[in-house]
Amino acid sequence: MMASRILVRRIGSLSFIILASLSLMVSIGQAGEPQLLRLEIEPTKQIYSSREGLVVKLTFTANEKTKLCLAKDILSQMQVSISRPGQGKLALQPLIIQDNSKIFHEPMKVQWLESGQRVTLRANLKRYRFVNTAQWTPGEYNVNATFNLCEQTPMEVVTEPGVEIPVKAVQQGWFMIMI
Repeated sequence: MMASRILVRRIGSLSFIILASLSLMVSIGQAGEPQLLRLEIEPTKQIYSSREGLVVKLTFTANEKTKLCLAKDILSQMQVSISRPGQGKLALQPLIIQDNSKIFHEPMKVQWLESGQRVTLRANLKRYRFVNTAQWTPGEYNVNATFNLCEQTPMEVVTEPGVEIPVKAVQQGWFMIMI
């Protein structure tokens, strides 16, 4: 009788640990669907002057064979968030993007990445304007992003991304603007 109670307690404790671990893994993205792509954001400089562009490198690394569909404007495929310490996330005006692909029937650039392969693209964040003020002011900034990965079909020519897969950046960028 005593042995069965101990066994029931151990099974209960073990099942609690397993459920807690699975819950944690799902919340940090390690369970369920594996991420096909890893995105890292890195500013080209840590300190910028207020007169120069705010260029960041967007590095995509494939975790397995992945089809990467790229529009001419990489920022059109991303949701970017910019925040400042002490102020939190800053409200951004919508990014003006001129989409001529429908006029000229331009396909998206399709690039297949093998596991471990990397592609680095550059984007200028100065294209973004804030809701309250149009100016980037001196101070610290953090930038984070989610990339919309195209549907993983075997087609080589893509004009529409299909059902997109959101890929959150695993590393956000940090930089300062000086006067």
